[in-house]
Amino acid sequence: LLSVYRNMKCFVVYVVPDSLAYKAGIRVGDQLLEVDHHMINKVEVLERLIMSPSFPLCLLMKENPYLETHTIEILKGETMGFNLRDGEIVWVKFDSPSWHKLKVDYQIVEINTHCSLGMTDAEFERTIRNAAWHNPKREVTLTIMPRGVYRRILNRISADLVRRKAIYKV
Repeated sequence: LLSVYRNMKCFVVYVVPDSLAYKAGIRVGDQLLEVDHHMINKVEVLERLIMSPSFPLCLLMKENPYLETHTIEILKGETMGFNLRDGEIVWVKFDSPSWHKLKVDYQIVEINTHCSLGMTDAEFERTIRNAAWHNPKREVTLTIMPRGVYRRILNRISADLVRRKAIYKV
């Protein structure tokens, strides 16, 4: 899914796990610059290109510079070593395996490469624990970004969904 800003900047807000876009390396927060060598400068151009695409579709993307990916260990029978509120890291235990990797005021956007958009805190914890449980090393990979950046993207999604426009599935 893409979200379009007034200044015609288009950002990826959701990537389907294991999709072609995911396999090509597109991630939440990446910016779409061109579609089939056409610069995105008007909503109409984007709509025309996306609604009647040629295949294969050529996208020019700018990688999200704020994404960080960290693999952490979840110790059996212990707390996770950090607390979440709406997917935001609000506290990291000093002596936990997460201490030097996770950051307060950062949002978890992927758990083992699966988008976490819309998860509740209980779903976050259950998903993280299940991912660690199924890994022999009790490890889970989290992709995080600053909460402020994430909120700007998310606020844009909410506004777009209310207006029912400017969100495109590619």
